[in-house]
Amino acid sequence: MKNLTYLSLDHTNIQERGAICIVSSPNMSRLTFLSLRNNSLGGDFASILASSSYLSKLQELKLYSNNVGDSGATRIANSEYLKNLTKLDLEFNQITDEGAISIASSQYLSNLLELHLSHNDFSDRGEDALKHSKYLTNTNVQTSSVRTLSHTPIQLA
Repeated sequence: MKNLTYLSLDHTNIQERGAICIVSSPNMSRLTFLSLRNNSLGGDFASILASSSYLSKLQELKLYSNNVGDSGATRIANSEYLKNLTKLDLEFNQITDEGAISIASSQYLSNLLELHLSHNDFSDRGEDALKHSKYLTNTNVQTSSVRTLSHTPIQLA
């Protein structure tokens, strides 16, 4: 398992404890793709995932429908270990303006090419933060099933 680069455990009802064991394992140190969609793992799990140095090679992370919330989104956004992500899926995760602003303000997510945030709970304020983020300038940000944001970073004086 030390050479594992791709792991998909979508819709498996994996419990939080099992998912924590996976992301905390040194055997995941070569992982570039991780998908745990529809497992309702929660913000605590997202925080542990974000603090795992074993995931530093991860390029694609799919946490669609996992109740990540603002706390999990903020921890992911502030994780130096996830700075190689190019694709991040946080759709259906109860993220509000707080989480959207954390993502928009993250220097660690500047390599993202795709960011999926549709079906969350942020307002125009969170959407504007994403749209004007100086870190997400090369990122295709999807905030609803029909709308994709184009980016215009704002230079602050």
